[in-house]
Amino acid sequence: MKFLAKNRYEIDNALIDSWSGIHFISGILIRLLGINQTYMTCLAVLWEIFENSTLGRVYWKLLGEFDYKYDSLVNISSDILFVHGGWYIRNHMNKRQYILLIPVCFGYFYAYETYLWNVEIASIVSNYISKYSTCINRKESLLDTSTLLTSLFENIINSDE
Repeated sequence: MKFLAKNRYEIDNALIDSWSGIHFISGILIRLLGINQTYMTCLAVLWEIFENSTLGRVYWKLLGEFDYKYDSLVNISSDILFVHGGWYIRNHMNKRQYILLIPVCFGYFYAYETYLWNVEIASIVSNYISKYSTCINRKESLLDTSTLLTSLFENIINSDE
């Protein structure tokens, strides 16, 4: 079990990921709507069922998340717990506190997503540099191969004449 998602491929398998803040906000907003704990739990569970169904995958693809795979059981459980946490915290905060908490959770989401995308980009750049440096190190053998191929094609062309 992963505790924190450290790259984009771990998002749906970790206990805590970028979406944890959004689930927390959902709990706050559900409580603001006056929905009790039982219905809140039902909504959170129904969302997770939908999100992890075939229709849910279509939904995420429509939103541009083409790599979405189903959530792990650990991630589903933690998502529901974060909704509960937001709902519970809202009951114990005054209006100013929970209104300030909403942008903090959005900030958490965007900061975490930015981090994960930077990790992804760094990995791609690192792989590219590694491949490119291998080509530079093999420059002489590539030139030899190029000379050999040129000579071969010249011989083929000259033999037709």
